[in-house]
Amino acid sequence: MCANPNCTRPDLPILIQKTNWCRSCYYKSKKKPGRSTWMQTHPERARELLKKSRRKRRIECPEHVLWVRCKHRARKMGLPFDLSVLDIVIPEYCPIFPYIKLNLTHSKARFDSPSVDQIKPGLGYIKGNVRVISHRANMLKSNMTLDEITYLVLDFTSRAGEYK
Repeated sequence: MCANPNCTRPDLPILIQKTNWCRSCYYKSKKKPGRSTWMQTHPERARELLKKSRRKRRIECPEHVLWVRCKHRARKMGLPFDLSVLDIVIPEYCPIFPYIKLNLTHSKARFDSPSVDQIKPGLGYIKGNVRVISHRANMLKSNMTLDEITYLVLDFTSRAGEYK
């Protein structure tokens, strides 16, 4: 039982021995006052700093950003997930379209942004079932069936002279 009289969850076990408080109460007492007030009084600057920090993280650790997005998508879609950040390896060039160099600096997804692809979509985000490809390749792969790809290739080959 938590010794804090203002505890909203007294059923939590005591984890901080020096205060006899639960973890929730202890960390609430350590919060620095004023941060949320500053963010409310300076919303434009706060938004700008948040964008800057997100961009910095995207550039410094893109694997972690992709891992977080995969984890969120797996939870949202009810798919299995057992990846670690080390399982996500970003190649220099897209394995499907080798002429596309993967660019890690975009703020939004573009054709050359890295994207995590499920090799067999029903299996989820598990080791051995994911790879990093370009956003363009992943979008084309996700929206086309094998029959559609076959018809597209047949059309391109039959009109080969028109495309030159």
